[in-house]
Amino acid sequence: PHVLVIEEVRNAHELKVAYEAALSGHLVCITFHAKDEQAARQRMVAMVPHIDCSLIKAWFCQKGKEVNADDFTVEIKVET
Repeated sequence: PHVLVIEEVRNAHELKVAYEAALSGHLVCITFHAKDEQAARQRMVAMVPHIDCSLIKAWFCQKGKEVNADDFTVEIKVET
């Protein structure tokens, strides 16, 4: 099978393309914004009501952390 990578699924059309590819035997990797697995499942079903979430082999959840841009500095040295 081929591998299909779709970055940032944002709408039902993109999710349907990924779903159809998975049904046809391809390994499909997508990124999808949600706070956890349950929220991701709920969003997917809201976008495509007939989607079968059992096709999903793994869930990886990442939580972002707010940072203050003032906490970072970059030093650039230019030699002439």
